[in-house]
Amino acid sequence: MPADAWPSLVAGRWPTAVIFEYAWKESAFVALVVSATLALRLPAYHETAAVLGARPWARFRHVSLPLAAPSVLAASAIAFVYTLGSYEVAWLLGAAYPEPLPVMSYRLFTSTDLAARPEAMAVAVTTTALSAAAALAALALLRRMAAWR
Repeated sequence: MPADAWPSLVAGRWPTAVIFEYAWKESAFVALVVSATLALRLPAYHETAAVLGARPWARFRHVSLPLAAPSVLAASAIAFVYTLGSYEVAWLLGAAYPEPLPVMSYRLFTSTDLAARPEAMAVAVTTTALSAAAALAALALLRRMAAWR
């Protein structure tokens, strides 16, 4: 079997290993937030839906998913903002080019050339602006979801 028969997961053309690692790392956080939200309200709503004759799939689709949607959105936004600023995984598992923003910012900031520091700050401000935009978009969606209820 030739060596290139397997797709390049680490430092390949696509950041597959980075995405898998972040998904694995953040899945526990998202599951904890969603399960904490559902543990408080889900049993009563499920019992009510069952008494009214809803089948299991209908209870899942019409009760569980709408109750979990706001917490999934909030936890996903938090995880996205965290991973956008995290450099270590992309630095270790990602490709050298194109560099993710956090890796570029870290490399420029730790460079021996002090003239690269303003570039590092510009990249860090850009990353912060992207994070703030994502957080504000998630907040707007959460407010819209609250208004639907």
